[in-house]
Amino acid sequence: MSVQGQLRHRVLRLRAGVEARRLRSAIAERRWDSVVVVAGLRRAGNHAVIGWLANAFEGEESTISYERNWFGVSRTGTTIHLNDVPFSSPHLRWKRDELRRHRAFLGTHPGSTRLILSLEEQTRGEIDRSPFVPERLDARVHVRRSTLNLLASRLALLAGEPVGYTQQLVAVDDALLDRIAADLSTPREGWIELDFDRWSDADSGYRTAILERLGLSFDSVPPVAPHGGGSSFTGMTGPPEATDLVARWREVAWPEHLLDLLASDRYRRILTEVELDHLRELRTGS
Repeated sequence: MSVQGQLRHRVLRLRAGVEARRLRSAIAERRWDSVVVVAGLRRAGNHAVIGWLANAFEGEESTISYERNWFGVSRTGTTIHLNDVPFSSPHLRWKRDELRRHRAFLGTHPGSTRLILSLEEQTRGEIDRSPFVPERLDARVHVRRSTLNLLASRLALLAGEPVGYTQQLVAVDDALLDRIAADLSTPREGWIELDFDRWSDADSGYRTAILERLGLSFDSVPPVAPHGGGSSFTGMTGPPEATDLVARWREVAWPEHLLDLLASDRYRRILTEVELDHLRELRTGS
């Protein structure tokens, strides 16, 4: 990149940083009953979890109404969700207008008392180091999905999409695998780790245990949020059953270059033994 290009990027990042601090201040100036961050890679199940948390906050089934997928408010007006807030995004320099819109939306709902901030594609380490994340956080929830299930969900979504913005949002490449590995190696202190594959099992008691850690009790999983993409496998309106999630990765075609990446020593540690066995079968054709 030229010196002029580097300077332009620096200016853009500084301007976006100003907006990020303004949003942080706007959040700090309000009296909230609860402020929760939900982080996770795209297709990890973030939006299903956010809808579930909103219901738990409300103590009833309360669908959030969204404006252009950026932000939404519950039917009662007490719970706000700011979607995909780029506080620690490596692409912060391009997000100035998004941050401004988030702050403006907060101003239109002065009576809201609960705030959910989703920070997608941002690792726990990046979030912990960010100077823009609000100081007052009542909980940090990290949504994790088994590696092959996450990759399969992205591949299934991409299979029906033309080349474009969606391809960038849910790309399946070595950069994604590096982010998965980085998250796995980041200390979990201060975070509630939520395993989406276990969370989907209503009979396991797992959801109840997570709610108890958050001081909540109402357990109701809402329909799939349209901006979250829903089920890329069946198009169902509700979340899949736990048994359906166990081996979603057996239902997609795996590109050879991705199989080569996953077979390398660099990424073996992000896979379970069962996943590794499946990849060996694919590579040997057995």
